[in-house]
Amino acid sequence: MVNLPRRAILRGVGERAGTAGGKSGETLIRFDGVRKSFGAKVIYSGLNLEIRRGETLTVMGPSGSGKSVMLKMLIGLIHADAGEIIFDGQDLVTMNDEQLTHVRRRIAYLFQGAALFDSLNVAENVAYGLREQFWNTMSNEEIGARVEQSLELVGLPGIQEMRPSDLSGGMKKRVGLARTLALQPEVILYDEPTTGLDPINTGRINHLIVGIQRALKLTSIVITHDMGTAFTVSDRLAMIGRGRILLVGTKEEFRESQNPAVHNFINGIAPPSEDVASLLSSS
Repeated sequence: MVNLPRRAILRGVGERAGTAGGKSGETLIRFDGVRKSFGAKVIYSGLNLEIRRGETLTVMGPSGSGKSVMLKMLIGLIHADAGEIIFDGQDLVTMNDEQLTHVRRRIAYLFQGAALFDSLNVAENVAYGLREQFWNTMSNEEIGARVEQSLELVGLPGIQEMRPSDLSGGMKKRVGLARTLALQPEVILYDEPTTGLDPINTGRINHLIVGIQRALKLTSIVITHDMGTAFTVSDRLAMIGRGRILLVGTKEEFRESQNPAVHNFINGIAPPSEDVASLLSSS
């Protein structure tokens, strides 16, 4: 198998993001007046949010506030009821399935539980998306080299033959990230990347998110309830509440916010007026 130095691996994985056009810091993704309901339950009554090219934006909010719904609307798994979702100048809301397929090839989704296939070994799991998307353009040797490179990036070289059942929770998360990186995306969507991990493995994942963003200049959206992760990996933060964005800003702006919902959330303070019944009904 081809062995490449780490710098070459980083350059190769970053080529796709670099050739996409546009300058770092400009708006790449915009939610404009987006509305979404499931029956009588209103998720978004007017979502307005901009994500800049090359940044890591962390989205926070209470359980059930629509964080994962936002990611799924961005890749067309859930359709908005109204409003615009602009990706690199194109409105996703008006796209057909074929057009959405091209967008999905530029955006990779890291699932909350890593979503590895138990029946496949690590190499086959990492290669899965490549075989689905590039079955007619990549040879087996090229796919094998990409798998090796991606595992090297997440600090897991040489584990191609292992099974998911042989891996720890932290290793599964990193294999899931390797599968994401193998696709050479422009955007990575992290859905609760540290859920269920011990503090050491949480630190490892945080370190990887920061290192990958700095090396590859990808655009990243992170969904998390973990304040340590949020304040470690982010360039900016956004908080969702009551069907809209309550605050978008820097880490310092969040720490200094006088908005009670924001202050209570990032500090883990339950409003003293709430009783157990009200807390259960809002979860």
